[in-house]
Parts: sequence; C-alpha cells; structure tokens
Amino acid sequence: MAEWNRQRAESILPRAFDPEGSIGITDEPPREAYDGTDREPEPLNPARVHQYEEWC
Repeated sequence: MAEWNRQRAESILPRAFDPEGSIGITDEPPREAYDGTDREPEPLNPARVHQYEEWC
C-alpha cells in the first residue's frame, strides 16, 4: 500500500519528486508574482485565522 501511495503521489506532483526535500511549500514564488506591480496579495481570511488560533 505504501508503495502504491508513493507512486500515485509521484504521478500527480506538479514538481519533481525530491525524497530529501521539504514537505512544505514556501510562499516566496507566489509573492514574487506581485513584485514590481501595484497589486497587493490578498489578506488572510480573518475567520480562518481565528479557527487556526483556536485549534492550536
């Protein structure tokens, strides 16, 4: 089952599989899209922030 899960994950990953890589995704690439523009990133949803603070 674990092998099937690994193969399935590798087949749908939008980036190359790196077994030693971080499991998280940084916010740098999306934020770079705003550099040099007059647009600001969307603020965090206050309801979600509240839920996160309550649960953690």
